[in-house]
Amino acid sequence: MTLRVCPSGTSCNRQDFASNLKRLIRKHKIKRFEYLWPDEYRLDRQLEAIADDLTIEARGGDSEHFLTEREEVAKMFAGKKRYLMESFYRRMRKRHEVLLEDGNPVGGLANNVINIELRQRLIGNLTGSLFLDFGNVSPNRTRAEQGKPPYDSKSEIMSDTFSQYFKDFRTGVGFGLQYQLPVGPARVDFAFNPDRDSDRDEDFFVFHFSVGMAF
Repeated sequence: MTLRVCPSGTSCNRQDFASNLKRLIRKHKIKRFEYLWPDEYRLDRQLEAIADDLTIEARGGDSEHFLTEREEVAKMFAGKKRYLMESFYRRMRKRHEVLLEDGNPVGGLANNVINIELRQRLIGNLTGSLFLDFGNVSPNRTRAEQGKPPYDSKSEIMSDTFSQYFKDFRTGVGFGLQYQLPVGPARVDFAFNPDRDSDRDEDFFVFHFSVGMAF
């Protein structure tokens, strides 16, 4: 079904989402209202309230915006005293085979990270920032990159990890803009890799956008 949208300022546009939706339901004699759960908190709460208030059947459901169903994280952490997102990330990596080779994690087993960020409010809800990241990963080369066979024992893994634990620190620098929203900051970051590794085809510049607070 195609619904005509009223132009702004006309009599059929009531300038209210819930009122417009209910008017369309009555006009077109709609018997069931279904919607996809949005990723914006206020809209999610608004749609839930509208659905509860309707006299027809109404329900929301998962969309393909996310790799998990809405209640999956809650079920995973049910009964636990604290929420450790690392556990969730590991679970998702295994399910979708991200950063894995033959079922084993790609990358090091330990890391050191130092972050320094300076923030300054620019105007209203807009803030600017400068940041410096300094750290490493250990071991910082896979066995294949080192021309060695796979690990045979945990002792070999621990030996490589500790022998490289304070080696090959790398630096990243950049700047960003943050705009404060009701659901958290919308953030745009521009990061530079001044010491990129050409053998690994690393990028010199990376752009990152996010909404909400990081875990």
